Amino acid sequence: MNHDLKFNAHYQYVTNKAFKTLGFLYRNTKEFKNPASLKTLYCSLVRSSLEYCSTLWSPGYQTYIHQIESVQRKFLRMLNFKLHHTTNNINYQELMKTFNIQTLQHRRDVADVVFLLKLIKNEIKCADVQGQLGFRTNNMNTRNKDIFTVLKSKTNIAQNSPLSRCMTLCNILANPPFNIDVLNESPASIKSKLLSLPSLHQVADS
Repeated sequence: MNHDLKFNAHYQYVTNKAFKTLGFLYRNTKEFKNPASLKTLYCSLVRSSLEYCSTLWSPGYQTYIHQIESVQRKFLRMLNFKLHHTTNNINYQELMKTFNIQTLQHRRDVADVVFLLKLIKNEIKCADVQGQLGFRTNNMNTRNKDIFTVLKSKTNIAQNSPLSRCMTLCNILANPPFNIDVLNESPASIKSKLLSLPSLHQVADS
């Protein structure tokens, strides 16, 4: 984190590190033909480093979201080339469907929701953070199914702060079209359910 509470340097660091690992993976798997094996190696060696403690630093600006997502874009194009020997600029969304993989943004969203549920259920014990949760109480006879009251912030940094972001995501899931009662399911169940859904934040193809 920079002195101005921004994670710009961290985004650059994790992206550069992931690209280096991806290059290492590419050079050492030239004889690999099984996409499942390549995907497992990518998830274990590359994606894991892009997700470590993401609830703390998950970006709010599209510039950095795309920067991190570019690692997975490169991997999927590399994987597609290995299997089909074509350099056609195939749509990122189609590649994700083909290889059954979600956007990194969506996986960070899921991690945020799971973190908040574990916090609520006391699986993560942190009284200071738990005390900052703003449960919504006046939710009778209203179409708004928000679980939390999220205060509007004057700055993007505050709006995208971990707790504010986590509560906002839970509110999104509680309302249409999702209508998921996140508080009455286990974190593991919610994680499984959310990972089967499309991304909450669409990532434009490039």
